[in-house]
Amino acid sequence: MILQAASAELGANDSVNGDLEDDISQEVSQEEMEKASKIFDIIEENLAEGVGEPLNGITGGLYGEEIFNIYTLGGAPVGHAVTENKTFTELAPDTVANATMNIFIDEGETAAAVFEAENPLDKFYELKGDGKIKMDPVGVGKTIKYFFTNIVGTVVSWFT
Repeated sequence: MILQAASAELGANDSVNGDLEDDISQEVSQEEMEKASKIFDIIEENLAEGVGEPLNGITGGLYGEEIFNIYTLGGAPVGHAVTENKTFTELAPDTVANATMNIFIDEGETAAAVFEAENPLDKFYELKGDGKIKMDPVGVGKTIKYFFTNIVGTVVSWFT
């Protein structure tokens, strides 16, 4: 029942290891690879200093134990980020085999918009709703967790 609700909630914006993973396995164009490089540069510029720092408030609660692989919407690998014990521990320009969450971003301007926003969490959920950012949890347990964290994150973004 919970998994069905989670799958229904993911519906239009995200998948459960389905369509988005198909995008990863496709060969990607040079244009997508250049887009991936630009996205990583923006992420690194905004997050590199945060490696080793604890995640604040709700972000640490929702995403404090994750391994994120980041891709363009076209499937080009951007990089990966790791959080452990509610601390941002790693950012690198490659993907890893043991990711717990895949994140897809349409372009560098989308990543920049999140970092430049007065309320980054709110902007993240806005862009996610617009289809410019997609999240694909890996595995059944993460899918169920994502269903609930997506609801909590959306509600919290209304009040921040």
